[in-house]
Amino acid sequence: MNFKFNIILTDEDYYAFNDFCAFRSPHGKKQILGYRIFLTILIALIYGIYLLSSNYSVGDFLMIIPLTVVLVVLQITFKPLCRALTKNHVRTLEKKGKKLYSPMAEMEFFDDMFVEATPDIRSEIKYSLVERVSVILDNVIYIHVNQATAFIIPMSAFESKEQCGEFIEFLRLKIQKVDIIYKK
Repeated sequence: MNFKFNIILTDEDYYAFNDFCAFRSPHGKKQILGYRIFLTILIALIYGIYLLSSNYSVGDFLMIIPLTVVLVVLQITFKPLCRALTKNHVRTLEKKGKKLYSPMAEMEFFDDMFVEATPDIRSEIKYSLVERVSVILDNVIYIHVNQATAFIIPMSAFESKEQCGEFIEFLRLKIQKVDIIYKK
């Protein structure tokens, strides 16, 4: 065994992970851009259909002003709305007694795989199954097995910054894509 960590996660850690996946991960950035383009095309189509079915009066052409305002408001409120929906979804699941993450886990990293043991399940993952690692310096490490699932290692799991640095170097040897991200 090369590294062993006791992980304690909070709801805020889980919200931060969802926020990262939605807005800062490569997949999330593409998805958000796609949604924004879709909204713009949808508003343009609505205006185009309205214009084609009208008499082409000055009022019909001025209709672009309120539609543009709606588009701008949607674009500005898109991220906060997505964040609020995510938090609401997590709270709803918690009320039903379903947590989407385990608050406590133990992770061990070996030469060929890593193991996560929670009170409910034990997972063994080979490094070849890891899609990428996202390191947000001085904050958290996400080990992504796919676009929506990751193992979360908060900096509080490390004994020191030196141990964290050694662990990041270890991950770089085992996994092809290790992204270092500076905290915003």
